[in-house]
Amino acid sequence: MSNLKEIFEEYTALSRASLLAKASRNMTTALTHLRRVKQGNENELLSAIIASAIGADGALSDEELRFVEELFSASLSRDKLSSLAARFEDEKMRSAIDHMVDSLDKEGKRAICTLCLCILASDKTLLPEENAFLIRLMQ
Repeated sequence: MSNLKEIFEEYTALSRASLLAKASRNMTTALTHLRRVKQGNENELLSAIIASAIGADGALSDEELRFVEELFSASLSRDKLSSLAARFEDEKMRSAIDHMVDSLDKEGKRAICTLCLCILASDKTLLPEENAFLIRLMQ
C-alpha cells in the first residue's frame, strides 16, 4: 500500500455505508484466508486482530464501537470490547498476531489490513499508535 495517510483520508471520505460494505467484503475474504491457515479458529483469530486494531491507541471511541456493532450486526458491551482489546496490547500478543498475519498470502493480508483500516477510519482519526499498528500489519 502506498502512502498510508493518503489512503486513510480516502477511507474517511467514504460514506458510512460504503465503509461498512468494504469492511464486510474484506472480513469475508480475511476469514477465508484465515481458515486456510488455522481451520476452526478463524473467527477467534479475526476477533484478536480486530481487538488489536481497536486497542492500538489504548482507547475505544464511540464511533469505533458503533462501527464494529454494525459490522457484526450485534450489540457489544463497551467494557467487554475494551477488555478484549486490552488483552492484545502487550508485545507478546502483538508478535503472535504479526506472525499469524505474515503466514497469509498477499490477498489475505491485504483483506485484513483493509478491514482494520475501515474500522480505524470509522472515527475519522488516525492516531500515531493506530498508524504504527497498520504499518506493522502491512510489513
